[in-house]
Amino acid sequence: MNSPFETLAQESQWWLDIISSRRLGVRRRQRIAQKTLENFRSYYNRGVLHYSKAVAEANGMTAIEWSGHGSAFSDLEGREYIDCLGGYGIYSAGIRHPKIVKAVGDQLQRMPLSSQELLDPLRGALSHLLGEL
Repeated sequence: MNSPFETLAQESQWWLDIISSRRLGVRRRQRIAQKTLENFRSYYNRGVLHYSKAVAEANGMTAIEWSGHGSAFSDLEGREYIDCLGGYGIYSAGIRHPKIVKAVGDQLQRMPLSSQELLDPLRGALSHLLGEL
């Protein structure tokens, strides 16, 4: 029998394998949908399952966001949607815009997250740019 930590490590690895998968079979998609609903119900906020129109009005056919590019995203079943919400503004340049992906990758290689204690130049630069808009 696995320890709780071993079980969590296996679960984490399952999700990492899913993320790196290029194609998903029917069983895997069904399992992802099942786990997603279970996780929202048990660990995130079960209210989302009741007040979100995408879930509440779906009659058991909940669309689960899976991938995106440009101004569109696809659900787990491959249906495409035009992104009219834009991730609350973070996708105003499009989903996975090449310049943004490159800049984020470059910064992740340098320093993925600041300490929040020391001053970091990019936080100051962003503050300046936004303040001058």
